[in-house]
Parts: sequence; structure tokens; C-alpha cells
Amino acid sequence: MKYLMVTLFMILYTFTLIAQETSPSKELWKALTRMDVVLVMKDTSEVVGTLASAEGENAIIVKVDGKVEMVKKDDVAELRGIPATDEAGHGGMLRYLKNRKQAEARLLNMDRRFGMYLGFGPGIIGVEYEKEKFHSYLSTSVLLPLMTDFSAASGSVGVGGTYKIGKRNLWSFDFFGHFNLLYSDWFSAYEERWDPQTGSYINQSESNLAYAIGAGVGFHLTTAKGLIVSFKVPVLGASFGKEIDDPSDSVGAYYLSSVVSMPAIVFGYRFGGKREN
Repeated sequence: MKYLMVTLFMILYTFTLIAQETSPSKELWKALTRMDVVLVMKDTSEVVGTLASAEGENAIIVKVDGKVEMVKKDDVAELRGIPATDEAGHGGMLRYLKNRKQAEARLLNMDRRFGMYLGFGPGIIGVEYEKEKFHSYLSTSVLLPLMTDFSAASGSVGVGGTYKIGKRNLWSFDFFGHFNLLYSDWFSAYEERWDPQTGSYINQSESNLAYAIGAGVGFHLTTAKGLIVSFKVPVLGASFGKEIDDPSDSVGAYYLSSVVSMPAIVFGYRFGGKREN
């Protein structure tokens, strides 16, 4: 029992020493004095600049813009030197800051989930939601009802996946399934009905709706500032309605409903979400 207690004490003491050894050593502070460094703070933030002094409990950092910042050594979790480059002056530091800014921009891109846009097709407006590899949209045409004296309207909803392409992760490839809805007199079915008031037969509309189901692909660009440029193309699908009973009409109506309801070419803005450290 005695040896067991001693062993447990030694284990706990060892873990305590490891936990306490979270700050850079005095030798490392001294070795990197007057060099360009990166200070990784315990809150995961970074301070980048030239280590002017590391005497006592504080370190003095001169940033690239000339501002001086005093940092407590105990708040520093990691101290790293910035490799020198062939560029004159503080080229390594400038390159590091540029790369970090680009990385932060890419991270901000990934956190932009909800977007709104305007586009062609005619007068397409819509919203989209994207999270990681999930991508969806909802769109409609605002000009189609106006152009047809409110005798036609359309809408489309799509759900699918998206994959980042390119080194900067600005462009993405989309594939999706979509459902289109088109209301128009073009798809009306009529039947004759006797009207006792007029004493004659009249044509009564049965349905003005056509439904379409299909699949499509596209590309979209999201810049660091949230600008959206998106292209979507219907690939294959079919339409259904009382007046659509021929395969060629079904395919034709599918592409027609896609043209007037899908966000084929759009420009918009995607809002940034909260970033987690």
C-alpha cells in the first residue's frame, strides 16, 4: 500500500510539472531576441513582430507597422521564430502575415452559410444555405408574373452537395437534385361543363400546374468579403401535369421550368457566421 501511494504521488507530480511547462524557456526567449517571431498566446491568438526585449516578466514586441506591444511571458503558450527569406528587411514576417490573412479569409469563407442573390432567368431572386459539404437553394422569378399579367409563376428548390476546388478554396463544384413548380395557362386542362344559367357548355380549367423533378450541376464562387457568383445547369429531368402526356413534352417542360425558376446565373452576398477559435 505504501509503495502504491508513492507511485500515485509521483505520477500526479509528473503530470503537474507537464501542465505547468506551458511557457517558453528563458533560453528560447534569449535566443530569439531581436528576431522576427510569432507569439502564440494561451487564448490561441497570435502576436507577430520583432522581439525587442525579453527581460523580466514581460516581452516587448515591435510590430510591422511600428507599434510596440508589451506581452506577459506567462500568457505565451508557444514562441516561434519566423524563417529568414532572401527578401530584404522583414520579408519573412511580411510573408507570414500575408499567408495568415489569406488563411483567415479562407476560414471566413467556410463560415459563410446563408446567402441571398439576384440573377437572370428572368428576374430570379433566391436564398441559399451551405454548411461544409451541404448546399441548398430556394428561388423564384419576380418578372414572370409581371410579364404574363400574373397568369404564370414559377419556383425551384434544390438540395445537394458541394466540394471546394482550387488552392484558395474560393470556387466550389455543386451537384444537386431539384424540384420545379410552374403555374401557367400553357398547362391548363379543360373540360366542358353545362351551365344552367347560360344554357350552354363552358370550358372549365382543371389545373394550371406542372411539376418537374431533375438533377443538375454548377459552380459557385464565394469571395472573402462574401460576394457570390453562381452558375447552375439542369442536366436531366421530367415534368408531370394533366396536359403533359408525351415524353418529349415532359422533357421540354422540365427545361422550360428550369429556365424560368432555377438560379442559372446569379450574383449575391453570403453572410458570415460566428467564428469559433
